[in-house]
Amino acid sequence: MACLSHLLDEVDKYNQVIFAVDICDRLKSIGNQVGNQSANIDHREDILKALELTRDSLICGLTTEKILREHRNFLSSHRQLFDNIEQNLIALESLEVKNQADQYSSMLSDALVIGINVQREMLNLQTYKII
Repeated sequence: MACLSHLLDEVDKYNQVIFAVDICDRLKSIGNQVGNQSANIDHREDILKALELTRDSLICGLTTEKILREHRNFLSSHRQLFDNIEQNLIALESLEVKNQADQYSSMLSDALVIGINVQREMLNLQTYKII
């Protein structure tokens, strides 16, 4: 609802600008000077283009908000699906890390066994040299 409220505030601001432009146009049509007339005429096309783009953006935003509100249940159920996928990916990454840790532990264990065997053989060689 906060997004919709913000969009409606923007629509109100847009309508106020349109109303102000209309008042200026009506005053100019009767020959009344409103501000710097040459500046207003120079930028009139840019102002109208900006207002048209703003209108299109507001319509798109309101339509998007309406579609999202209409399909809230569908989106929330899919959000749960995305959450489940995310949790599954985290679990898979955890398993991968555990697997890597197990491999590392196995390698350390093998290295320790090899080291012990080498040390034993070194002691055996020292024992045979003495005898």
